[in-house]
Amino acid sequence: MKVRTVVGTIAKIMSVVLLLALVAGVTIYILYVRVADPQGYYQRDPLATGTPTPVVASGKQLAKRLRARDAGRPIDGAATGKQILFGDTHVHTTWSFDAFMFSLPMMNASKGAYPPAAACDYSRFVAQLDFYFLTDHAESYTAERWRDAQESVRACNAVAGNGNDPDMVAFIGFEWSQYGITAADHFGHHNVLFRDTEPGSLPARAIGASGPASHALRGRNYGENTVRMLQRLDMSNGSYYQAFGTLLNELRTEPDCPGGIDSRELPTDCYESAANPGELFAKLDQWGFDTLVIPHGSAWGIYTPPGASWEHQLTAKY
Repeated sequence: MKVRTVVGTIAKIMSVVLLLALVAGVTIYILYVRVADPQGYYQRDPLATGTPTPVVASGKQLAKRLRARDAGRPIDGAATGKQILFGDTHVHTTWSFDAFMFSLPMMNASKGAYPPAAACDYSRFVAQLDFYFLTDHAESYTAERWRDAQESVRACNAVAGNGNDPDMVAFIGFEWSQYGITAADHFGHHNVLFRDTEPGSLPARAIGASGPASHALRGRNYGENTVRMLQRLDMSNGSYYQAFGTLLNELRTEPDCPGGIDSRELPTDCYESAANPGELFAKLDQWGFDTLVIPHGSAWGIYTPPGASWEHQLTAKY
């Protein structure tokens, strides 16, 4: 009889403990997801600060002086002869699917958001670059986010100081992220870089790669199920996974642009794609903007089909 009483008491205590744990978990979820960050950190791109700490500012000035010395220019910055600039033509943020995925807490990443404005601040105050190109994956863009990315680049340039001698210049582009199942239809990734940043000097949409790359992101309903699973496994970081699901659902629900229409005549908010470099270049030619396309050689990686080479795309067609 005494044994039964003890067992019953323990069972009641365990029930209370489990109930309190459940209440605590729900409370944490509400505080973190619904109150502290109701829309998810991915939803907003705060403007770049443009205000370095004194230590970083002095470091930036020192770097400019050293570059002037190494380039054979007077320390005061008056240009004589060749000027060497240091930059990055391939910058990703958490607006790219892969960068977002590897920034999630469950991937043992440091906690924080890395939207386009963060790329501006990092390039200016940490890497201390002279220029950078924002080149998120086109397949991870919606037309709306493409417009937001442009605004972020212009905001970055707005806090660059003297327009004739800015401390850094931000540019924009996108990565056309293609891969093929066979060597004949594999072309790899290409970074598309634009000279200008004003609205009338950029395409209305980023142009993604059709085929497996687009289908993997846009052809399936990963969002809701992914969010539920990740939030249950890591409730204290629920807003991160909710934001990740928002990205997936936005990509899935944006309609494809109709085919056979001049890129300039397409609807504003649709997903535009090209199957090969020839189609990509044709669409860029329709816009007529100054554009530089650089093959992303390291993208041949683990999904490159056997026998793939550059030879088949070094033709007039492509």
